[in-house]
Amino acid sequence: MKDEIAQLKIRAELRWRVRQRLAVLRLAEEYGQKAAADRVGLCARTIRRWQHRYRDGGVPALVPRYPARRRRRIPDHVVALVAHARRELGYGSARTQVWLQRVHQVSLAMSTIQRLFHELGLPYLRRYPKRAPRQLKLFEHPRPGDCVQVDVKFVRIAGRWAYQYTAIAVGISVEMSCRSRSRGPACGRIRGGREGFELGSVCPFPLTAARLLS
Repeated sequence: MKDEIAQLKIRAELRWRVRQRLAVLRLAEEYGQKAAADRVGLCARTIRRWQHRYRDGGVPALVPRYPARRRRRIPDHVVALVAHARRELGYGSARTQVWLQRVHQVSLAMSTIQRLFHELGLPYLRRYPKRAPRQLKLFEHPRPGDCVQVDVKFVRIAGRWAYQYTAIAVGISVEMSCRSRSRGPACGRIRGGREGFELGSVCPFPLTAARLLS
């Protein structure tokens, strides 16, 4: 009996299943199907089916007959969405999971999505090399003040909170501080070169400080 089990070309866990079923059959042969079923916690019909298989095919017939792929519990429309995300959108499992959750309110694990990709025969995504960061384009203008970049920051000045506007223009940088509660962009004009500058009168807030940074 042991030699027959050893000759079976099956996985190790399935060999343990065969040994368990043989032990149950010996128990049923000695005490009966009903007593054996109550002892091991099985149905008498299951033990009777094992007896018929063993009588017809011997030890190889007791190998568990598990299906190659169990019936999928995921709805067909969700499988279609996963296939659409890979074929049409080019998403991987992580982006597909986020897309299903946000757009279609469907929750799936990444491992489940990856298994669906494999079952549907979808190809792996091509790996592209990371793009090197591009150098920002510096805008050049003939006169200072033609192009001004303004950054807004909430700072504390003399114990009071104020908005600090840092304006970077061609040739100079000016820092302006005001106590206005408006978060709108600064509209002041910067004139002159590095030797001197003048703020226009079109600024919509009262300035409390203005100093040359560079």
